[in-house]
This record gives sequence, C-alpha cells and structure tokens, in this order.
Amino acid sequence: MMPPPPAQALLDWLLASAPGIVDLRQLVAALVDRLDGAGVPVDRMSAGFAALHPEIRSIGYIWTRGDSFVRERFAHHGIERTDDYIGSPFQQIINGEPIVRYRLDATLGADGHAILRELREEGFTDYIAHRLDFSDGNVGVISFVTRKAGGFGAEAVAILAAMRPLLALVVNIQVERFVARGVLDTYLGREVGRRILAGEVRRGEGVTIRSALLFCDMRGFAALSDRLPLEALIRLLNDYFEAIIEPVAAQGGEVLKLIGDGMLAIFRIDETAETKRVCDAAMTAAELASANIAHLNRRRVRGSEDAIRFGIALHVGDVMYGNVGAASRLDFTVIGPAVNRVARLEGLAGSLGRDLVTSAEFAAAATRPLVAIGRHALKGIADPLEVYGAG
Repeated sequence: MMPPPPAQALLDWLLASAPGIVDLRQLVAALVDRLDGAGVPVDRMSAGFAALHPEIRSIGYIWTRGDSFVRERFAHHGIERTDDYIGSPFQQIINGEPIVRYRLDATLGADGHAILRELREEGFTDYIAHRLDFSDGNVGVISFVTRKAGGFGAEAVAILAAMRPLLALVVNIQVERFVARGVLDTYLGREVGRRILAGEVRRGEGVTIRSALLFCDMRGFAALSDRLPLEALIRLLNDYFEAIIEPVAAQGGEVLKLIGDGMLAIFRIDETAETKRVCDAAMTAAELASANIAHLNRRRVRGSEDAIRFGIALHVGDVMYGNVGAASRLDFTVIGPAVNRVARLEGLAGSLGRDLVTSAEFAAAATRPLVAIGRHALKGIADPLEVYGAG
C-alpha cells in the first residue's frame, strides 16, 4: 500500500536525514516539525526505551506543544512494579501489542489508566502508542497525543503507521549510541568512553598528561574476604567505592581503575587548570571520601559490622595515558613512575598510622597546609622520599 501523499516527505526525511541526528532530544523535536508539515496534529509526544544501566531501567523524552524544550525523564529499576507502569499503554506495548489507541474523548472508561485520565483532564482527545522493534530484540515505545476535536483522522493514523518501521530503525541507531555511551561511561569512565567512541583504539597510542593522582586501598580486605559471606562482601565494596567515587567525580576527577579493593583516579592539569587548583580539588575529594567512610563506619558499627580501614595517597606528576595490552584485549590506562609512586605511597600510609599521605611534590603544589612526616623508603623506588600528611 502506498503511503498517503503528505507522508512521503516525512518518510524521505526519516530515510535520508534523521539517522544523522545524534541526540534523541533533537530527534524528537525534529520529528514534531515533520509531523506538523505532514498535517498530523500531534500536541504531545513521548518516546521511551530500556537503558543498559545499573541504576536506570529506562529513559524517556517528552515534548508538549508550547514547551521550548524536550524533557528527559529517567525511570529507575523497580518501576515495573509500580502503578505508574502496571496497566499503562507502555506496558501493553512491552507485552506485545504493536499499536495501542485510546479515544480519550469517547471510549476511555472510568477504569482507564491514570496517565490516560490525566491526559483527558488536560484536554487531549486521542492517544496512539506504537511499538518500535530494535535489531537486538529490545523494544521502544513512542506515543502521539492530540487535542484536536474528534482526535486523529484516518489520514493522520495512516501516516503514523506508515512511518513506524523507518522510525524504529532511526531510533534503534540512537538507542545503540546511547547504550554504548552509557556502558562505556559506567564501566570505563566518561573520558575513556569518549576517547574510545572517538576512535582512539589503536594499541600503543597515547599522550603524556600532567595530573594529580589519587590512590585508595582498603586495609585488611583479604581477611574480610575469607570471613564474610559473598553477599556481605559485595555490599561492603559497593558502599566503600560509592563513598570514594562520588567525591572524586564531584571534584572533577576521573576514576581509571577499580582494582579489587583499590582505586586509581586522576585529576587532569591542562592549559585551563592551574596545578594548585587541581591539587586542592584532589585534596578535597580525599577529605570528603574520608568523611564519607567515617559516616559509613558509624552505621556499620551500629549494625555490628566491621569498620572499614583504608588509606589514600596523593601525588602529582606526568603520566602516559593511552592504550596498552594485546590486540584482542586493550586497556585504556595511565602508566609511568608517577603511578608507581602514588601506589607505593598508599602502601606506606598504614605503617605510618595515617589514612592520608602525600608526596612532597603534591604538598608543594597544593595550597592546603600539610606537614612533613619524614623521609621514607618505598619499595621499588631507589631513594627515600619526603612524605607529608594532614596536620
């Protein structure tokens, strides 16, 4: 069946131009304009799809006529057990219905889902939701709502149906980009993810950057691993890393490695960032992490659980940032003497009875007051180093 004549320009746009739009909000806004041009009276549109993310189950975009922007909405895991989802048109689509339609001005009964009743109260007259099938077996949902008296006409319904297969392909491209970015950001870090997506994937490629480095490690973890049930051990690690990672990210740091119970992060120093400001940010992150762990330990002690013991070391220096590994398994990381030094410094913190130590280079660069605590030999480093700590 040939699409209605007004739909042809819309279909041509979906085929030729829409795949090049790299932002889902921009795609929603552009689609609204094209639907207007095709004579489809859409006054509200929403699109949603599953997000491969440890905290977010799905992401949605909502446009309403009169708004100057497309809203972004996240739904967390567990929403599928709430009234917002159960019985909703989106659940019907996810459960297999290809198209769901409700005439809000006529056929909606008193037992209609809350979202439909809300739309009717806001003056909308007709609701259509389409299932978008993606190449990996996942499903997206897009809905169109109008305020037009009498709802969507037959031609508008036909245009929406005609564009559904192409729209599914276009949204599929966007979703794959979004999921790829989300997975890389979550598991490798935002900057590493950006570099990989930008094509910086050749083994041996890298750049020398100056950074403040933060290395943190839990003490006594091996003994805890032997003694605690696996579920309790994983909960402990999650709480511990959350206490450290959140302040690092908030201060502009980039977590590069989670190594068992250890973590390596860098704070970049470039032409736009003064060394002292970056080192102060790293120190603030360390202090906030220590405060978070102290708060966590008070809760653990109240629950008759082991307190977390840890050490943090700070250093500043040049590192090589890039790809190392085998052709079939690469790691985007930092290497160099500065990395070895900050790791060795952290190992020294425990024997000194301190939670936080820094190198002399870091102490000289930071504006925070630090006190010298002597020269100490570090394993694998030829000369003893001057070590500093909080006063």
